[in-house]
Amino acid sequence: MTAFGDPRPHAILTLTTRKGGEMSIVMECVSDTAAGAALDFPAEILSQLRQHGLVAGDDRLIDLDDAARVVDELRATMRPFVGVPILISDAARKYGFTTDSIYNWIRDGWVKVLVQEPRKRVDEGDMVLAHELTKIKGHTQGRAVFPAKPRSGRPRKKP
Repeated sequence: MTAFGDPRPHAILTLTTRKGGEMSIVMECVSDTAAGAALDFPAEILSQLRQHGLVAGDDRLIDLDDAARVVDELRATMRPFVGVPILISDAARKYGFTTDSIYNWIRDGWVKVLVQEPRKRVDEGDMVLAHELTKIKGHTQGRAVFPAKPRSGRPRKKP
């Protein structure tokens, strides 16, 4: 989104007065969902980055300019690899993940499969994103790279 010729993304709140007039306010801090929509980037990842202190914000709002800076850096790193198919085994070896993790990310919708057969190939741009997230968050073994997908709402089975 662009406001007032400024290339930085903005969220614009438009209010209607009691007399029918309109008033617009440019917001610098917005919800994770609004930031995701404004930047066309997964809000769950922005929220995770905010929680790790990698994007400015508080417990409810995220700084849109800082989020845009981080998203631009991630996209610049991913750009040469987006749409390039890579075998899952090669991706695991190249980026330091297990094949099980990659299959879980495919199931959860974080990694796209570009070629199904004869051997499944994923989008290398998604693998670069995963790798960059591990670098900026200081990933350790057993710690989630991508945010958990929301549960289905079904109650858990009792042991």
